[in-house]
Amino acid sequence: MRTLRMTTLDCQRQGLEQEIIESKKKILMIRESAFPDLKLVSQLRESIERNLQLIAMIEEHTAPRATNVRTFGRH
Repeated sequence: MRTLRMTTLDCQRQGLEQEIIESKKKILMIRESAFPDLKLVSQLRESIERNLQLIAMIEEHTAPRATNVRTFGRH
């Protein structure tokens, strides 16, 4: 089950990364246009920021955690 979830999260992360790349390309095209749509640039930047936050959450969720190992019978 954990492997499946990790795979799903990895796919989600890759999708978010691809969206960031596409948004950055769109921003560059908008900036180079004769009449740049600043509102659209702002929306794309917000989308990039949200995706970065989601990626950080995925990383936090999938990061290996130190386990608290207890040894019974030893003090």
